[in-house]
Amino acid sequence: MQRIVLFHLLLTKLKLTRTPIVWTVHNVRPHEEMHPLVTMALRRFDRQVQTRIVLNKATAEDSAFGTHSFSVIPHGHYLPTVNAAGQTDLEPSSDYLFFGLIRPYKNVSALLNAFIELKDENLTLRIAGLAQPVTHGAALAASAKNDSRVKITLNFLSDDALVQAIRATKLVVLPYSEMNNSGAALLALSVGRPVLVPENVATRELQSEFGQFWVQLYDGELTGAILKASQDLVRRAPTEQSPDLSARDWHGIAEQHHAIYATVSSSGRISRNS
Repeated sequence: MQRIVLFHLLLTKLKLTRTPIVWTVHNVRPHEEMHPLVTMALRRFDRQVQTRIVLNKATAEDSAFGTHSFSVIPHGHYLPTVNAAGQTDLEPSSDYLFFGLIRPYKNVSALLNAFIELKDENLTLRIAGLAQPVTHGAALAASAKNDSRVKITLNFLSDDALVQAIRATKLVVLPYSEMNNSGAALLALSVGRPVLVPENVATRELQSEFGQFWVQLYDGELTGAILKASQDLVRRAPTEQSPDLSARDWHGIAEQHHAIYATVSSSGRISRNS
């Protein structure tokens, strides 16, 4: 409650001082239900926003986005984080990996169930990340307890540990029930690992940028057959390849942000980009 009050006070100050707000929109709708007071505060915030930055065109094309002014600036790569983690020459120790916060909307249970469908004893799955709520992670661990091919690490991973976990896999699977923008997908690509994600407008846009090998799409429910087909594609591909991340360079992204903030600060108005 205290945070909500402070947030309203901040919005009041910004309004009185006529300070424009630029909002970088990661998702057009919340993944989980919020408290009504939080919803009310965010609606007020939304009314005060001068312009929006979206990370892909799919965000602005969503009906929930409305007719607001916006500019498209892509999510930057994670090469500095990857390079800081150092290099390893270890062979990948897992065939499939899910990483990141384990929350219900990320649909990790669907990945686990699809993997269990596969009867190949040589295949392995690793699930790594902090579960929210904790009971959700416990339920996943209970479902996997009879399958020795599955390794679940329900802990927060440091940047270095996360990069090494991605390096140690052949394919990253992100079976989110809702996916608009994914920092996890960009991190996997920055490490040089392909991703398997559900097909929608946003992920098709991602695939058009990086190609069908690096961003693999599936339609409908995730199944063992989909996992196998994706892994077969990975095994046939040359191991020395890496995705072209030049369009995600932070220097160019910083310049684009600077231009938008400078325009808003000087005039308080900005044109709508399509």
